[in-house]
Amino acid sequence: MRLATKAPHRKPRPGRPPKDPGDVRAIRFALRLHPDLYSEMVRLARLNGLTVSAFLEKAAIARVHGEVGQPVLDAIGRYRQRHPAETG
Repeated sequence: MRLATKAPHRKPRPGRPPKDPGDVRAIRFALRLHPDLYSEMVRLARLNGLTVSAFLEKAAIARVHGEVGQPVLDAIGRYRQRHPAETG
């Protein structure tokens, strides 16, 4: 008589868990800035506990929301709903 064996237990992969593919930021953007402006951005980013990149991303999203008059983007810059121009 044969005993039932359990399926082998797989160890979790080391490192970070995979990210949601929708959270990927695929576009890179470069700016030419005066050193004084960059120093101020670094200072503000540190005060907020963010990297300069994350700080500027939040600032850009806030600016878009201010111009549009309502929040249209989520926290990483994706449209909350389909963009009005895409609805045909």
